[in-house]
Amino acid sequence: MRIETPKSKKRSYAVLWSVDGATGPGRLEVVHETLELHGRDRRLSIPLAELTGALIARNNGDRLRGLPALVLTRRTGPQLRIASLEGAGALHELAARLGEAGPPYTAV
Repeated sequence: MRIETPKSKKRSYAVLWSVDGATGPGRLEVVHETLELHGRDRRLSIPLAELTGALIARNNGDRLRGLPALVLTRRTGPQLRIASLEGAGALHELAARLGEAGPPYTAV
């Protein structure tokens, strides 16, 4: 599935992200059909077609440093958790953008 994003909608998000137990700050961008995460000393690219589920989790065990997290389930590989450093509105905006391209998301 191809996402056509007008320039006005292109944006990067300041996030905390966690995969395989390592958590750190970084930047997230949706580029073409790929989710790009950039951290200080790591990078992760995930094709949107690899995502099988997304939910916004607010339970204490799912949060990242106290912030609600967008939990992404992948066909292969570990879950990815993303928390917005720009507020809850940005997290919902990101979840909606990913929902347009792949699996629907839910809030729990």
